[in-house]
Amino acid sequence: MSIQPAFPNLAGTLFASFEKNTDFRMLLLRHCKNGMYISGLLGIGVTLLYIFIYIVFFNHSVSWLYVPGESERVVLLDKILIISLSAVCIFLSGQRWTLESYRIAFFIFCIACAAAILADDVMNQNVAFSSGYLTILLLVAVSCIPYQPIQTFFLCLFTILLMNPGTYYLSVFLGMPVQDIEITQMVHLSIIGFLLVGISAFLYHSRYVMYEARKKADEIWDDDSVHNGILTGHNVTHPSNSGNGAAGMNQWVSDIELPSVDDILLGKIKETIEKHIGDSNFGVEWLAHEVALSPRQLQRRLKSAVGLSAGNLIRIMRLQRATQMLQQNAGNISEIAYKVGFNDPVYFSKIFKKMYDVNPSEYSKNKIEITL
Repeated sequence: MSIQPAFPNLAGTLFASFEKNTDFRMLLLRHCKNGMYISGLLGIGVTLLYIFIYIVFFNHSVSWLYVPGESERVVLLDKILIISLSAVCIFLSGQRWTLESYRIAFFIFCIACAAAILADDVMNQNVAFSSGYLTILLLVAVSCIPYQPIQTFFLCLFTILLMNPGTYYLSVFLGMPVQDIEITQMVHLSIIGFLLVGISAFLYHSRYVMYEARKKADEIWDDDSVHNGILTGHNVTHPSNSGNGAAGMNQWVSDIELPSVDDILLGKIKETIEKHIGDSNFGVEWLAHEVALSPRQLQRRLKSAVGLSAGNLIRIMRLQRATQMLQQNAGNISEIAYKVGFNDPVYFSKIFKKMYDVNPSEYSKNKIEITL
């Protein structure tokens, strides 16, 4: 058995993108929100720890401003800026922004923090550890935010340019003697940048592979659940056992009685599914985002309320819409499959038969009456 490489060449690595799949984008958006929150906590925690260590273990004094000639001081100006930016990250993690907006915001956050770090080193006339601090910053960015490889490349490039010639212009702007950046520091930062682009490509591709694997596993579970009659919550029955054929299946969703809160939620969920029913990329991640729940919360609420997984509910409603179109002669089998969000007409026919114990062509020919 041969194992194919994830990316065939360097260009494929840099420009790889799987984000035409909107459901995968919703997964990345959730990673971004969590990453913003975690990076904000790290920024605050690490900065406070830095201040604590220099005060307690190195007996440095605290100052708000830089004092020429006094190196044994912890200047709080840049530290407060980093803590403030970190607090903004935590705040933004709770907002409903787009994936691109989060990525841009964190890009600005990284560049601003890098500039603050370099400005502090320039004012203290010591840039020996600047590349090390910037390396830590880039590691946090790549670990917390799901950038595309090309986006990570530009983040690393901007950081390297900020180091040199950026440090020169910072020295001139702040009125300080120009600091010479060791060539070894630039080599170190360049190697780190190259490695981080590779790590970013690996993480990005791995997230997509895991997403596809989980999606496939959910589809298999949903198919088996329907075929074997596992779904029994709230008196939900398989149509082959109900005696009503397709009618029993199509009453699964519409005839469920729920408490008021769950009724409102289910109504919103059904409305969202109906809105995107023709989009084959629509899935659990996207649905969870639209109803302002995490995928885990969504699954738990649906299981508790109706005994269905989110993927199964989407599947049932797609097939219900397909039965309507078949009754109305709204197209051939392939056209209807695409209209209800199935990319593969053969797969559509397969699960349609599992659900209704009849092929779509036979269903269309017989015009089975259903109640929605």
